Amino acid sequence: MEPENSTPGAKFKSWSWLLFMFAASLVLTGTFAVQKYNDSFLYSVAVEGEEVGLVREAELVEEYLQEITEETRQKLGMDVVVMEDVVLELEYRPWEEETPAKVKEELQKRLTFKTKGYMVTLNEEPIMPVATEEDVQSVVDAIEKAYTEVKAENVRLVDVSIQEKIGWKEVLVAPEEIQTPDYVSEILLRGTDKRENYLVSRGDTLWDIARKHELTVEELRRANPQLDGELIQPGDELELIVAEPKVNVTTVEEVTVTEKIPFETTYTNDSSMWRNQTKIVTPGEHGKKEATYRVTRVNNKEVKREKIEEKIIKEPKEQVVARGTGSIPSRGTGKFCWPVSGGGIITQYFHGRHRGLDISASGSIVQKKNTPILAADDGIVVHAGYEGSYGLTVVIYHGGAQKYYTRYAHNSRNLVSAGDEVKKGQIIGYMGNSGYTRGATGVHLHFEIRRGSKYGTPLNPLDFFRP
Repeated sequence: MEPENSTPGAKFKSWSWLLFMFAASLVLTGTFAVQKYNDSFLYSVAVEGEEVGLVREAELVEEYLQEITEETRQKLGMDVVVMEDVVLELEYRPWEEETPAKVKEELQKRLTFKTKGYMVTLNEEPIMPVATEEDVQSVVDAIEKAYTEVKAENVRLVDVSIQEKIGWKEVLVAPEEIQTPDYVSEILLRGTDKRENYLVSRGDTLWDIARKHELTVEELRRANPQLDGELIQPGDELELIVAEPKVNVTTVEEVTVTEKIPFETTYTNDSSMWRNQTKIVTPGEHGKKEATYRVTRVNNKEVKREKIEEKIIKEPKEQVVARGTGSIPSRGTGKFCWPVSGGGIITQYFHGRHRGLDISASGSIVQKKNTPILAADDGIVVHAGYEGSYGLTVVIYHGGAQKYYTRYAHNSRNLVSAGDEVKKGQIIGYMGNSGYTRGATGVHLHFEIRRGSKYGTPLNPLDFFRP
């Protein structure tokens, strides 16, 4: 029996195939393991140190940041920058998945933005930010314009300056902090953006308006530096919020005005007239001149006025007045009669600043105005005419050792003239309400007795009629 035959080459081929398959398996397993290892690395995204999610690609976070920033820029209409630190760190996270949607959502919620602004400064102190450098100049222009905008034809602006130093510096601020130039200038000019105005009505006075709005007259004046004296007119608009300006604006103006030149009065003596009587012989005439002043104001309040030019347009004309030198005869009896026909009613007595009696009559206004006024004693009329707040007035000198004078004021008509001799009980005029009669009761006679001169010592008339 012959022995079995075997081939060595066939066995080698079988083992080679097995080795190849094993090696290939090792390569694939290694490749998959490397891929799995690499996929376990993710970027941790943190905002201000707090993780908000994971992403596989860092570029994705950059895209999110650009997208959110652009949306904000479009919404606000200004360039903005992100204020929070966004940090990415590559970390081995084999059991976690990336969360790009969450990362974007958290960035949208957490990110805040600031913009470049220009902080307006006053003497180096920050006030408020505006959007541009041009806005800072607009603030300065608005402040100067507030004191130079309305000028009359006779006023020429020479100079305007802000005493304080207004500057700026670049800052990063929240977009909502940016203010308009008008708002910033209003705060600097007035210390507040609040305004409250009052329209003057007929009969209003500064005192009434101030009291009604819980202000002092001085505060009302400070709120309205344009006020001149006590004069206000219906339709005037007054500011009720007292400004506390943070800036002081100095203006220099040249103001040209036409002024009166007072005439001089010379006196001549006339023995044909009683003493205390005067008569204009030649009426005077005021002259006229054109004067130019350099006026300095601070916040619209005048602080200096200097005359720089004057031109005479018309010379004044002297007035000549004749003065009586004749002695007034002593004609009074020394006993006075009641000055109102029919008696009348005393509506105000002699007291304090009221230096006489107010005597009214009964009946209608027309009847009262027809009530005769009687001379209280014999005498000489030294004045008959209009006398300021007394209105239409008669003054009679009664002579005697005491040199008594009587005054009859607020008349509707006078029947006598200066220089007339009158008798006790003679009708010299009629009761009225001429002149200043506020506080008095309608039509009445204001009756005074004075000693020494017509403006001498006032005496209580009732003392002369008591038994």
